[in-house]
This record gives sequence, structure tokens and C-alpha cells, in this order.
Amino acid sequence: MKWIGRRQSPHTIFLGVGISLTTMICLVFKLRFDCSWMTSYLAGVNLSTMIFYAYDKCIAASDLMRIPEHVLHILTFAGGTPAALLGQKLFHHKTIKKSFRIQFWIVVVTQAIVIGLWFYFLGA
Repeated sequence: MKWIGRRQSPHTIFLGVGISLTTMICLVFKLRFDCSWMTSYLAGVNLSTMIFYAYDKCIAASDLMRIPEHVLHILTFAGGTPAALLGQKLFHHKTIKKSFRIQFWIVVVTQAIVIGLWFYFLGA
């Protein structure tokens, strides 16, 4: 795929789509349903994560461009952990590949530590 004269990597493409989708969903929740920004963001990142898992599962056996695992991990770390867990269970996707599972749980543990430190130091 060409973009302004140079080839874009799948990482760049799907990360951009993920950020855009998360932002659009976040704005819908904030503006339409008057949710808090945190609730809107978490809804956006989790719905985006679920959509990415579903899409990647649907095209897994085709020749279409797959979503890079790093993008799935970034969405998980950004707050999409519940959707990532649900997507793995619901779609039976990314449950066998050992390297993905190890990286996934490293992301989840790191995320838990960051959240714990946030509450410990900021008392929020």
C-alpha cells in the first residue's frame, strides 16, 4: 500500500485505524451519552480492541493483511484488556500461539502494576 510515495507498514496502518476508531467511539460516548471522559475512553478502546480481534479472526485464513500482534498488545495495554480477554474466549483467537500468550500476560501484568502505582502514588 502506498501513502505519499512510500510504503506503510501494517503496524502503522492498523495502529492509525485503532487510534482513530477509539477516538470516534470515545467522542460518541462523550457527546451522545454524556459519559465521563474516562468511561468514554474505556468504551472506545475496548470496542476497538474487540473489533480488531473479530476482524483478525475473520481474515485469518485469507490473503488479506492481518493485524500485527504488537497492535493488539498496544490496544490491550491502552485499556482494552477486558475486550482482549473476551475476544480471545469468544472468537477462540490467539489462544494457542505460546509467544502471543506470554507477551499478552506480560502486558496485562505490566498494566496492573502501572495502575497499582498510579493509585498508590496519586491516591486517585
